Amino acid sequence: MSDEVISIEEVIAYSLEHFPGVIEDWNWGERSLFYNPERQLPKGTYFLTFKQRDGANDSASRIGPGDYRLNVGISKVAFTDRFGAVPARPAAGGVVQTGHDFGQPDQIMPHPVYGWMCWIAILNPTHETFEEVKPLLLGAYERAVERFRSRIGRRRQQ
Repeated sequence: MSDEVISIEEVIAYSLEHFPGVIEDWNWGERSLFYNPERQLPKGTYFLTFKQRDGANDSASRIGPGDYRLNVGISKVAFTDRFGAVPARPAAGGVVQTGHDFGQPDQIMPHPVYGWMCWIAILNPTHETFEEVKPLLLGAYERAVERFRSRIGRRRQQ
């Protein structure tokens, strides 16, 4: 089982079970999980996303039929601990320059477009790789909670 690709439904079930206040929603035609307890904000703050097809500005992963890419926004510390420096923001329609083959399955790597924002991506993660991602998910969740609280605080000050 460990070398089988973990399904999107399994990732969602794990996240909803372990991270209170996370909800599933669709954004730009993609499934996403947001931290948004009691739906206090229109969308909440991103926790993770699933990309199931290439798009005009994001085709570096070469996502084929039946494939998906798991994307997670991690902290700068977690990102630099794993990859070194944060890459520069790419030009519109470009990818971050990290030397990674973004079409390589089951590898934790910088997100091809949003790596500069400390997002990671895993094309067709296996159960085994998902075990390695779980601590990163916890950090991503904590980061989403902090950003949510900041946004709620700003709304109350207005």
